[in-house]
Amino acid sequence: MILPPNQAEKLVKIKVLDQEYRIKSSQEGQVLRVAEYLTGVIEQIKKGSPVLNRLDLMVMAAFKAASDYFQAEEELRRRQKEVDDRAQALTARIEEILAEAEFQEP
Repeated sequence: MILPPNQAEKLVKIKVLDQEYRIKSSQEGQVLRVAEYLTGVIEQIKKGSPVLNRLDLMVMAAFKAASDYFQAEEELRRRQKEVDDRAQALTARIEEILAEAEFQEP
């Protein structure tokens, strides 16, 4: 895939569970944010279950990340419906006002 010059991919180094990884991405900031999020999730899991091995920690972290994603997706759908409903109500009200104004014209 050809990216615009300002979107060139590069290797971004991250560290998770004392293991260094190199992620190829055109969005370094996002990769770093994801790594920070993942590290935080792993630390939370380790506090609750300190005897889990690396694989179990990673699986639990992936599950938590997926759960957070689906929860955010559902919240986005709910808020979008609220916005759509409010927009429809406002449109209906504007149409009422315009109809009243047309009716009142001499």
